[in-house]
Order: sequence, then C-alpha cells, then structure tokens
Amino acid sequence: MAMTKRTVIVGAGIAGLGAAQRLLKAGVSDIIILEAGDRIGGRICSFPYGNGFIDYGAQWIHGEDGNPVYTIAKKHGLLRQPDCQDTILPEMSRHLWREEENDILLTAQGEQMPEEVVHGALQILDDIMRNMKNLTTDNHDFTSVGDYTHRHFVAKIDELDWSEIDKARYLAVYRSLRLVEMIDAGESQNMMDIAGWNQYHTCPGDIYVELANGFSSILQVILNDIPDGTIKLGTPVVKVQLTDGSTEPVTVTTANGAQFQAAHVIITSSLGSLKAASSTMFEPPLPPGKLRAIHRLGFSTMNKIHLQFQEPFWEKNVNGLQFIPEEGAETDLQDENQSMSEIWHKAITGFDVHPAKTGLLVGFLAGKAAEYMETLDDAVVVNACMAKIRQYLKNDTLPEPTKIICSTWHSAPYMMGSYSNIPVSASIDDPSTLAEPVPSEEEPRLMFAGEATHATFYSTSHGALLSGQREADRIIAFLSHQ
Repeated sequence: MAMTKRTVIVGAGIAGLGAAQRLLKAGVSDIIILEAGDRIGGRICSFPYGNGFIDYGAQWIHGEDGNPVYTIAKKHGLLRQPDCQDTILPEMSRHLWREEENDILLTAQGEQMPEEVVHGALQILDDIMRNMKNLTTDNHDFTSVGDYTHRHFVAKIDELDWSEIDKARYLAVYRSLRLVEMIDAGESQNMMDIAGWNQYHTCPGDIYVELANGFSSILQVILNDIPDGTIKLGTPVVKVQLTDGSTEPVTVTTANGAQFQAAHVIITSSLGSLKAASSTMFEPPLPPGKLRAIHRLGFSTMNKIHLQFQEPFWEKNVNGLQFIPEEGAETDLQDENQSMSEIWHKAITGFDVHPAKTGLLVGFLAGKAAEYMETLDDAVVVNACMAKIRQYLKNDTLPEPTKIICSTWHSAPYMMGSYSNIPVSASIDDPSTLAEPVPSEEEPRLMFAGEATHATFYSTSHGALLSGQREADRIIAFLSHQ
C-alpha cells in the first residue's frame, strides 16, 4: 500500500532541503525527502581533512548582497573571512587573479607575468564584458560569447601603440582568462550563448567567499529545522505518475518498489540526472517544451585535483600558481579529432594553495577534459600534474605528492556533472520553462527546482536554494486558496 504524504521532495541537495525548511516553517509538516544517494547535500560535499576541510564540490559563495547563502553563513558565523569585500577587481575571471591573495601567473618558460599586465588585461576584458551586456538578440552578428570577446580583445590590442612583446603578453593573459572562464561556465566561451550569459546576474560583493568549516556547514543550519526521519537516504525514484481526480494525484515509486501518494512533488534532481531519466521517469510524459529545455540546456563537469605534499615547496606568501596555456590549447580541447589522452592536461589552469596552508594544492579543470580525467588512474593524473608544475616552475627536483584526491562529478550516478549553462543551442527561456509546474500554474502538482531552473542564478548554490524556496512558496500559496 502506498504511503500518503502532502509533499514529496526528490533530492536532498540544498534546493530540496531549502524547500523542506520553507514548508515546515509555514506549517506544512507532512513531507518526506527521498534522496537517491547515501548522503545529503548533492553537489555540496565537504569532509574533514587534516586541520581543515576539503570541498569536493561547491566551495565558494558567489556574491554577498541579495545572496541567501551568504546571509546564512554570516548570521551563523560560518565565514572564513567575515566581511571580506572584493569590489575593485573586474567581474571577468577573478578566479585567476585575486589582488590581495598573491597568485603567481607563469608562462611555460617559467617567467612570471608582471602584475600590471595581468590587471591591464583583466580591465580590457571587463570593459568588453560590460559592453556585451548592451547587446540584444537582433543587433549583432557574433556567434557566441567567445566570438565576441576574442574579436574585441584582439581589436583592442591591435589599436594600441605597444611593442610586439607587450601585445604578446596581453594576448597570453587573455588565453589564460579564456581557459579559466571554463571553470565558471563548464565549457568554452565559444559554446556559450551571449543572451544567456547576459541573463546571469552577479550578486554584489566578494564572489569568492569561503567558509571556515566547509560548504556543508550551510546545510547543517538548514537541517536544524528539519525533523529526524524526514529524509530517506538510498532511495532512488524511478517513476513519477500524475493522475486526475484525486487529492493526492501524484504517485512516486522508488527503486525498491515503495510508493508514495502525494498532493505535490518537487523534483530537485540535477539536470544531468534529468537528461538521463526524463524520457522514462514521468507518466504521462513531460510537456514537449520542458523536455526540449532539459535537453538543450548545458550541464558540464568541473573537477578538482587535490595534491598533498609533505611540506610546501612554494613561498609562504604565495596563494596560487596559475599557468598561461600554450597557444591553441582551448581550440585543441574543443577539437573532437584530438585524442583526449594527449591533451586533457591542457585544461588544468593552475593550482590554488588550500586555505588551511598545510601543503595542499587544489587544481581545477572543466569540460570534456574533466570527464576524461575521471577515467585515469591516480598515478597518471599525478604524473601529468607534476610534469606541468615542474615545467612552469622550471624545477625538475620538486617532490612528488604524498596523496591525491580527485572529484568525479561526471561519473557520479545521480549527478552526471557539476552545473548548468546556457549554450548557443539553447534558449534563454529554457531555465524558466524547466521551472514551470505541471499540469499548470493554477494546479501545481509536479514541480521542479535546482540551480538549472533559476533564470538568473543558474549554476550557483544560491540559485538552487532560491529555487527550492520558490517551489515551496508555490505550494504554500496553493494551499492558502483551498
């Protein structure tokens, strides 16, 4: 016999937990959360390491003003550096160079790029990106974000009365920025839609706020409002059926055959999971527009490589070793005719020093190279990373790491990637279409939340949290009119 619940929430990531918290505070207590995996958090996953924490997934709060995740962190004393503002640096690619953090940008010849060149290139790109905001869909002939930035950056450099050496330096930094931007977007700018990019909003304030005890500390605050027994782990949902003429018209079936009858169901599964299951999971099938949105939106992988060393080989005041890629690296990584086994390491943009300062470096890579990295043995990844670090530092005597920890978001069964984006093949309306309730706004029985459903904060943890709260508010409003 099916168990009856007012609301079933599929997924215990921050969207699902946020929805549950909102419902419970409004007095809607008859809820259950079904989580396919063996832990809560989804793409938020922190675990103790040494005298600190490692964030396997989400690591930074992106922005402060108007960001509910930042509000939680500040209110509960979770911030690593409270009230750290970074409003001077340009919006583009701040991950590459954070002024107060003393990142070093290196060429393959072991030369350190002058700080004024880095900041100069950043400023040019920032101006270009701000100007791109003024574009509409019918007043330009640019094919992608990458096409726009490349044409304008090259044109700007060509018009300056500089030496060829200085121009080459600026173009080298630009290559780094393009590759680093893949970390934020998950794919090359050449695949990103201009209107979709412009639709994304950045919360004012520091866009790389860190938490003292890992990002999962945010989840614990929310969990304090959710009663024990509300969440069922290891419970994958395999079928969601919507019928007419009942006060509990939605039947949710799990992999072990258990069924739940509900008045409302909120699906917070990752977009990757929806891409894999949307054609078979729902009866009747989802509306054609929603299915198109699911399949057109991008869902890309960003992975981290943690290298632990016996002791730091870098100077104490250095907080990052960033690499200028070879010419053509981005093109090679997008070329399907290239062998990924030969080029995947080109996607490694550099290594940050872990905030705990315990000899731990954290590298980042995205796209198909990040997916390919997951198939490799640890020894292969270590060899590729150390070859690159030794090349850029011009030091063949650097020690081997004592441990390596790599994230594997693409092969994670219920994730299948890291975060969403709006590629040139998608519509800027796709996130909103994905968020539309079924069968209608007036009768929201089957609802969708998660970062991919937020039109302006897609790809972020605060977008996910807000989307869960949005769907909870939809239920609360519906019940208030009954």
